[in-house]
Amino acid sequence: MTHKWKGMAFSTFGTEPKHTGYDSEKLKKIAHASVEYSPDRFTPHERIQRTHIEARKKLVNSGKVDWATAEVMALGSLLQEGYNVRLSGEDVERGTFSHRHLLMVDQQTNKKFFPLKSSPYMYETRRGRIRVFNSNLSEYGPLSFEYGYSLENPKNLCIWEAQFGDFYNPAQILFDQYLLGTEEKWLRQTGLVVLLPHGNDGAGPEHSSCHLERFLQKVNSNIYDESDIDGEELSYQRANLHIANCTTPSNYFHILRRQMLRNYRKPLILATPKQGLRHPTMRSDIKELEEGTEFAPVILEKLTKRDGKIKKIFFCSGAVHMKLQQVVTTEKHYENCAIIRIEELSPFPMNEVYDALKDIHLEKETEIYYVQ
Repeated sequence: MTHKWKGMAFSTFGTEPKHTGYDSEKLKKIAHASVEYSPDRFTPHERIQRTHIEARKKLVNSGKVDWATAEVMALGSLLQEGYNVRLSGEDVERGTFSHRHLLMVDQQTNKKFFPLKSSPYMYETRRGRIRVFNSNLSEYGPLSFEYGYSLENPKNLCIWEAQFGDFYNPAQILFDQYLLGTEEKWLRQTGLVVLLPHGNDGAGPEHSSCHLERFLQKVNSNIYDESDIDGEELSYQRANLHIANCTTPSNYFHILRRQMLRNYRKPLILATPKQGLRHPTMRSDIKELEEGTEFAPVILEKLTKRDGKIKKIFFCSGAVHMKLQQVVTTEKHYENCAIIRIEELSPFPMNEVYDALKDIHLEKETEIYYVQ
């Protein structure tokens, strides 16, 4: 296995890619290819035809992307760059909330159709392999298999998606004994991605939280040591676990690509949305995915009127920003506010938070809140 890791670095000596963007015209072709089919060979469900195939084409042609489109663009672009993609879980072909549809079922023959793999454009341009598996109703087994697969070759982007975010707990042994200490214990690296749908959207006693706080408790304590090599900040390299709660399709796109484009590997825990999958405010311009762009650990929104001085600052992370944004923009007593979204929780983006606060020009009377 060693020769497959040639060119990779131990994380302490690892470097970040200059950018994680991709050619915008190729991204559009990937998106169209992901829903391309020949009418004489495939008959989609009429609802899929309307709400997925036609909707994606219309959205991309307007210069926008939603969550599922950003995902397929990330996967397709990595395939074109020679990386392999594996996606497994109990309902990953369709997506827990019926948003992904990487594989579709022919309504006449009942056979599965995989356009991202078999469309003419992707067949001609992809250099890597893609595999998408609906697993049995088990978390421990499939997640453990993907963990092992990720150790074998750094060019394998292995993604395991829980059916709901709180369904990771039957695989707790894998997290505690293997995923969180792979490099420290055995000098091995894994770039395994764990997707936790529903994030912290809330839905009663079950499925209301993916318990990001439990993962944050397991992050090692020496991330933010100041004795960095040559003065370079190494919090990304030191963290045993990267944790994010993205609120934009563009950030989801970039963080998936970053997993492969850096020259070292770290496991990634991603809280993924439910409301945001189709919410009109959670869309990105294709320009935010093109070459020269990258992941934004912090997003600053200034909502100012009149004199423009910021009177209140609201920190938040995840889907709650949609409700917060609605309140701040409609209630009069919330005029001249700023919302700072923390997109990456580990390592915590301290420098980016400082930059955002500098941009706001804090004054003594400015009020600061954290909303969750």
